Amino acid sequence: MISLSPELKKVILDAVREYLAAVPEAGGPSLVKIESALDQQRAKLIDEKIKPLLTGYFDGSVPLPIFKRQIDGINKQNQLWGFKGIKGQMFFNMLVNNAKSENESDSELKSALLVPANDEVAARQLRKFHEYVVRVGDQLIAAGGDRNSRPKPSGVPFFVSYFWQIQNRNIWPVYYTNSVQVITAMNLWQETGEVDQDYLSYKRLHEGLIELIVKEQGQAFTLYDVEHVFWFKGGRLLVPPPQIRRRVRQKRQLALSNPKPKLGPQVIEVSR
Repeated sequence: MISLSPELKKVILDAVREYLAAVPEAGGPSLVKIESALDQQRAKLIDEKIKPLLTGYFDGSVPLPIFKRQIDGINKQNQLWGFKGIKGQMFFNMLVNNAKSENESDSELKSALLVPANDEVAARQLRKFHEYVVRVGDQLIAAGGDRNSRPKPSGVPFFVSYFWQIQNRNIWPVYYTNSVQVITAMNLWQETGEVDQDYLSYKRLHEGLIELIVKEQGQAFTLYDVEHVFWFKGGRLLVPPPQIRRRVRQKRQLALSNPKPKLGPQVIEVSR
């Protein structure tokens, strides 16, 4: 387990308990239930669309331009990750559009985005891809290109970890700017500027927090749940609009008014 002072443990657990107790609308579902419904959407989208698309990209049946365009379309239609921002799709566009060679860009992306076997492999992939992104930016500027059009190396850990988590959401946390800001403000962690070590220490912190929360709360907790606590703590949690929350309540009320034999856990699906 990570080493934390009693004061920091209290800060973390207070934030967790506040999140678990939150109810956005009087009489409505808890925030935990709302986010759980969105997480189910994420898991379904991953399994039905994004994973098959990634598999096609890795095996060469989906060319890079099509892969990039389809990832963009999926995230625009399903805003569940914040991928369309400067460290996600904008980073992707800047990298591919400004690379001297599409073949090299394709090779570097496939090498970086494939989920690593372990932390050591992850560190190598992050370092190598970071070096490539820096090189693309330097070549653009040397050729007289616009400095503002170069892909920002600071976007590497978010961009790469988004695809790693798609492939294994129980192991690899997404390197969200909000999470970085929150854990820094809570004095839990500090960036060093070393892309590989920063991501791995961020990952280990998430692992330690899950261990602490499970031990103290006595309930299952996932990387998605830790992410939600940080969004909540940062005041940026993804809460669906009122009409979505109404659908959650309506489906729950319908299930209560028309009980069916329980064959397993009940799932509330929410379409956005």
